[in-house]
Amino acid sequence: MPVTSLVLSCIGIAILTEIFPLHIGSGDWLYLSLLAYSINYLQLVYCILFASAIALVYMLSLSVKKKELPFIPFLLLGYLLTLYFIHI
Repeated sequence: MPVTSLVLSCIGIAILTEIFPLHIGSGDWLYLSLLAYSINYLQLVYCILFASAIALVYMLSLSVKKKELPFIPFLLLGYLLTLYFIHI
């Protein structure tokens, strides 16, 4: 598989999250770099948009508010929604 600029940028951001305290973990960016092999830039943006919307609904529905939440499950759901909308 060819390494695209999208994959390299996600890996670069993952390295930056290890150095600087950002609010999204390096594992999330590494997962996004893997997703970038199967979808293009715009679809990756939609994936992040869907994942953020699902995470927001989930956070608002919790009775006990958490400060940190794993984002990879939401990225998976966002990816599946993106694939669904690509193929309909």
